[in-house]
Amino acid sequence: MNNTSLRMPNLRKLFVPDPHQTLLDIDLKGADARVVAWEADDNDLKGAFNAGLDIHRLNAATIWPQAPASAMEGPKGLRQRAKTAVHAVNYGCKPRTLMDHISCSLHEAEAFTRRWFLLHPNIAEWHRRVEHQVRARGSVTNRWGYTMRYFDRPDNLLPKALAWIGQSTTAIACNKMLVAIARELPLVEILLQTHDSVTIQVPTACVPDMVPRLQELCTVQVPYSDPLLMPCEIKLSTDSWGEMHSSNAPELQRLD
Repeated sequence: MNNTSLRMPNLRKLFVPDPHQTLLDIDLKGADARVVAWEADDNDLKGAFNAGLDIHRLNAATIWPQAPASAMEGPKGLRQRAKTAVHAVNYGCKPRTLMDHISCSLHEAEAFTRRWFLLHPNIAEWHRRVEHQVRARGSVTNRWGYTMRYFDRPDNLLPKALAWIGQSTTAIACNKMLVAIARELPLVEILLQTHDSVTIQVPTACVPDMVPRLQELCTVQVPYSDPLLMPCEIKLSTDSWGEMHSSNAPELQRLD
């Protein structure tokens, strides 16, 4: 059996817009990773995000500085490997579990974790701070002021607490995006929220004027002392949810 026969079908192609409507997918770019950078007050990561750099490529280049550029891309390239591993370690994944996430040996997983915390000690400090909160108070609070309380023994709660802070902060940002759309753009039909993205449909004739307004409304500011501005990326399709493409100028002209 070859690899092609094992591929899952693109089930998103089952979801199509109504006649004369266009689907738009609005995604908060790198939302969870941004929250970690601001929670940890990691100036290197914050600076990279603010400069608009490809954070996953940057992380891969700093973790594997000797790797050739040709090793970066592709579904099994170092960029994707760094994206998966960094996300896992940021949320408290231990080396034995990381082995399964990136298909590596225990030695490699331990080396990756050490290297990441060496490069970004503020993230390790954030972990210690959150663990202290869980042990001392049995709860953690996100930047929006919402609190998660835990009633289990605190020994294994750190990954849950870290993930809740990142994911709840992103989800609330996404909800604020939904509220802004509903208030300001009555022609928009809100269809779905998928963690850090929102799927809507709008009349196709309105798309060229709608996209700039959506870019403005859906850039969310999270109230850290150094405010976190979450930019959004908009993709669209007149065919299906599974065939989205960038909402750049040539594509918008095609819809006119």
